[in-house]
Amino acid sequence: MFNEIESSKTMKKNPSLVLPGAQGNWSRAARQVIAAGALLLSLSSAIAQTAISTLAGSSPAIASGNVEGSGTAARFNALASVAVDSTGNIYVADANNHTIRKVTAAGVVSTLAGSGVAGSANGTGAAASFRFPQGVATDGTNVYVADTYNHAIRQIVISNGLVTTLAGTVGTSGLANGTGVAATFNSPLGLAVSGTDLYVADTGNHSIRKIVIGSGAVTTFAGTAGTNGFADGTGVLATFKNPGAIAAEGTTNLYVADTANHTIRKIVIAGGGVVTTLAGTGNGTGGSTDSTGAAASFKLPGGLVVSGANLFVADTGNNTIRQITLTGTVGVVTTIAGSAGAIGTTDAIGTAARFQGPTGIGVSTGGTLYIADTNNHTLRTGAAAAAPTVTNPAAATVAVGANPTFTVTTTGNPTPTIQWERQAANTTGFAPISASATYTGVGTATLTVTNATLAMTGDQFRASVTNGVGAAVVSAIPATLTVQLAPTISSAATANFSVNTAGTFTVTATGSPAPTFTVPAGTFPSWASLNGTTGVISGTPTNNTGSPFSFTLRASNGVTPVSDQAFVLTVQNGAVIGTPPANTAVALGAVATFGVVASGTPATFTYQWYRSAGGVGGFLAMTDVAGVYSGSTTATLTISSTTLAMTGDQFRVDVSNGVGVTASSVS
Repeated sequence: MFNEIESSKTMKKNPSLVLPGAQGNWSRAARQVIAAGALLLSLSSAIAQTAISTLAGSSPAIASGNVEGSGTAARFNALASVAVDSTGNIYVADANNHTIRKVTAAGVVSTLAGSGVAGSANGTGAAASFRFPQGVATDGTNVYVADTYNHAIRQIVISNGLVTTLAGTVGTSGLANGTGVAATFNSPLGLAVSGTDLYVADTGNHSIRKIVIGSGAVTTFAGTAGTNGFADGTGVLATFKNPGAIAAEGTTNLYVADTANHTIRKIVIAGGGVVTTLAGTGNGTGGSTDSTGAAASFKLPGGLVVSGANLFVADTGNNTIRQITLTGTVGVVTTIAGSAGAIGTTDAIGTAARFQGPTGIGVSTGGTLYIADTNNHTLRTGAAAAAPTVTNPAAATVAVGANPTFTVTTTGNPTPTIQWERQAANTTGFAPISASATYTGVGTATLTVTNATLAMTGDQFRASVTNGVGAAVVSAIPATLTVQLAPTISSAATANFSVNTAGTFTVTATGSPAPTFTVPAGTFPSWASLNGTTGVISGTPTNNTGSPFSFTLRASNGVTPVSDQAFVLTVQNGAVIGTPPANTAVALGAVATFGVVASGTPATFTYQWYRSAGGVGGFLAMTDVAGVYSGSTTATLTISSTTLAMTGDQFRVDVSNGVGVTASSVS
């Protein structure tokens, strides 16, 4: 019989829960074995290449605790078994926390029932208590719990967390059949729902028990209660040795992890429960051989789940997940994840993944395996490995100084890793981007470029993804970055044209893309035109009527804001002598003056007087001579102290305002 005192001592020494070994003592090798209840879920094919990842618990690795949270922020303590309902919710027997936890498919962990302290109280939620619960199964309405150290089967209503005792005498081990609390169990570990019945791997009694859920009536379905062995047979004529887990294939068959016999047994439900050995060698030592039927070997298998045409096994002592075919060539055993004898926490594909004493396994309707990695205190997932895919990031057009982002969506199992790559404008070849002040998120789904510059215009970005399945995949169409600069007019705000002279003025502006030019307001001269692309104002005024012209010049390039400039265009005409210098006759020694009056735009003139001696030679530019000539560069020339020799001298004045030709007059 199972020795409760020895068990308790072992529990206190090393609380990772286990199976009773020979003579009822808890063997060291078996201390990692915890069974998982399982449901039949309709999947049609095996997981050919399995990708393992961590859904919840333990970051850093192998960190135990009792914390609700999401993903690796949550904590478990020797989670023992897994059951999954049809909506994708996962129920976990968190054995050393004495609780039943609920985990969503997204990895959000909460406590369905249990106070966290060992006990046996019925109640709702945290008011109830368990004592090292190690098996769970669900029918979608209730979660059934193998409350191992209370030797009882408990029931939790999922909708409200109400806990009651379905069968078994709490705190008392035994092998009595009966109804409800009149029945007794001995350290039950595994559970499976089949129709309206609940089957129990009654580990310490080496038997499979049946409970009618509606009444709580308990009978021994298979195995010789209280006697261990390794014999096929019908019903109680068969023998098991510490069966640790059980799974149902609808209402047709049961599969049993006959843990201490290192085998997987099959029970046909109809006809009295015919027991046969599906796979494994009951040799007492176990092994890790992949083969068919009895040629294959297991080591302390602790969890089972049926998925369509396959049975999946948490092969606890080998730290692996195994697959057994149920159709075609029946009993073909393959290792799909983990490596026999190797422990660790690695998420990877197939045999590159690592576990540490996985004891429970369940499956969703979508085919995802959920694995209670007991001694790593984590809930792991296993799903068909799929090569990565990645979408194309969208192009971005931003202003200078903005922080554009590029985003992709990836698929694949395991979740792909992402590396952003860049091809600089006007170059060939993409290169990985390193994290910097300019580029962040280089290994995430969203790349951010900080403080974009004009020099980045034309840069292209793509994501390269890989997950160990096949070759790396890159975005088929990279995203192009266009950096724009709002326009600013940089040229002068005035221009001068001359009457009857063809003139041009070029409006210039900064900005990217190159701005175009318009006149949105004001009076633009009718004789002029503006080239909107080049910014050239051109034309030939015939007069200066309407001058100066005031209007608004606008530069725009689609980037806000536009640039407006108040502009003045002035039409100028050359100097015109309206009043020429007059001939002058003066007495000897008198002062003679010659004056000129000019007009023009602008009305600022320069003057230069010239003299032709006696009027017979050429004209020479004059300069002021003290006491003789003054005002040689003004509008009035003055001759002091005239002499007879000056008679007949001619004087000419040239007048200019910088526009057109110089006006000239002689006196």
